[in-house]
Formats: sequence, structure tokens, C-alpha cells
Amino acid sequence: MQFRFLFRLWWISFFLLGACVEKVDHIHLNEDAGVPILFSVLRNNESIRVFTGYTAGIFDYSPEEHVERNAQVVLFRNGTPIDTATPGQDNYSYFHTFPQAGTTYRLDARFPGGKLLSGTTTFPASLPIQLTGSEVLQRNNQKTFHLRLHIDDPAGTNYYLFVVRPNMDYWNDNLTESSDFPAPPGTQIIDPNGWGHTILALSDQGFDGQEMDVNLYFDATNIDDTNGFVFYQAICDEAYYEYLKYLSTGHYYSGDPFGTMETENPHGNVEGGYGFVGSVLQRTDTIR
Repeated sequence: MQFRFLFRLWWISFFLLGACVEKVDHIHLNEDAGVPILFSVLRNNESIRVFTGYTAGIFDYSPEEHVERNAQVVLFRNGTPIDTATPGQDNYSYFHTFPQAGTTYRLDARFPGGKLLSGTTTFPASLPIQLTGSEVLQRNNQKTFHLRLHIDDPAGTNYYLFVVRPNMDYWNDNLTESSDFPAPPGTQIIDPNGWGHTILALSDQGFDGQEMDVNLYFDATNIDDTNGFVFYQAICDEAYYEYLKYLSTGHYYSGDPFGTMETENPHGNVEGGYGFVGSVLQRTDTIR
């Protein structure tokens, strides 16, 4: 497990020591090590899993030792305890529970020594996105894939995530957003792994609880669109959205553009320590 904020502190300290070697006799940085972590992302069609561990020190290069397998993690559904996590063969513990639509979940993790961490998320009730049309636009030497969407946004803070790829077995890169057309208000481009695999994120801040027609444009120049496109779409809560923004490096699970590496340590919505508990509901459509 690798924590980005620790790398930043290490880099800053290295730079300062190198630049001021003649003037600095002593420097002390708070490593912030050994702080408990609770981390979980609830996904549709997946049993709920959770990571528990501790933050590493600035000069610590043995992250596997910071997994805490003896934390007792209890899952609450709408305030009622329903399941206790069982350690898996990997670094996670697993519940025998799948998230239900529109349901609030709380995870309580009791660490050895008595420290209690707690995080809460409400799983989305639905993915209210309707694809109303699509087309490939040809302008001079530029080719653009145009998507027309209708969103019936539920009340409350929601974020929508979009990714488009050509429908090819060997293609894992996401199409970039076209600069020839305006992006919808409230749109932000997120690159969670720093490799150009961008996600188009749309906040509902400007249409909370209302219906909204959205036009998305993706650069398809030099792309063979004979087999069409794969359209990934998702709705997530604020905790997961902030997590995506936090990430700058990572890997995808099995080509899933929203399945970013879950081994970072954002300061999120967990009480009693670090980490976050969030939700994402996603769907994949093939457009020919």
C-alpha cells in the first residue's frame, strides 16, 4: 500500500535538504505514521469488502506490514448490524452482503487496542441516465463521437462519471473529450492514474433534483468505429468523487475505468482515523 501524501512529504523534505544543505542543521517532519485506516467502496453486483490498516512512515518501504487483519468490522444497514467481515486471502476483509439500492450503510471497525473507526455511505437508488441518441460527426479531418443523454437527477449531491472507448478487444484507452464543442456546466476532467485515462465527471450542482439534457463529445479522430463504442456511465456519492480527484497514480481492475486502485489514503469521511467509505453504481452499454 502506498500513500501519495507521504511521497509528497518525502519529496519536499529531499528538496529542502538538498537546496539548503549549508544552512539547515536539523529538520523534523511529523511522519503521521501508525494512524488507523478504514477504506471501502460499495459497488453494484459486488459483495462489500473493506480494507483496514495503518499509515506508513515517510521512509517506510514495507507497506504490506501495515495491513490490520485483526480489526473487527461490522456492517450496519439503516442503523441495524447485519454482518461481520471475514478476512480474505488478499489485503481485504469481506462481507456476505451486496449493496441494496437506496440503502444507507455504516462500517464500524474496532482495531486492536480499542480504537473505533466509522464511515457511512448511502448506495444510489438508481442510475438515472437515459441515452437518447448518438452519432459520429465528421468535420474536415476531425471525427467526433456525440452522445445525447437525459438525466432525471434525484435530490441531494450526486456526481455522474462517463467514459467512452472503441469497441475493440485490444483497446484500453479512453477517448479524450473533444475541444471543438462546449462541455456541460459542472464538468470536470479527472485523470485518476495520471496516464491519460481520463474520466468525464459531471456534478449535479446546477440541476439538483431536476431533469437535464446533456451533450457529450469525444474525439474519435483516427479511431476505427466500425464496431461502435463502449459507453461506461456511473453515479457516485461525494466521497467517491473526492477519492477519484485525489488519485494521481493507480491501476484499473480488469479494464474497468471506474475500478481504480484502492490502496490510497485520502483524508475522507471516516471518523476516528483516515480513509473513506463511498458508493458507485455503474452500467456499461455498447453503442453501434
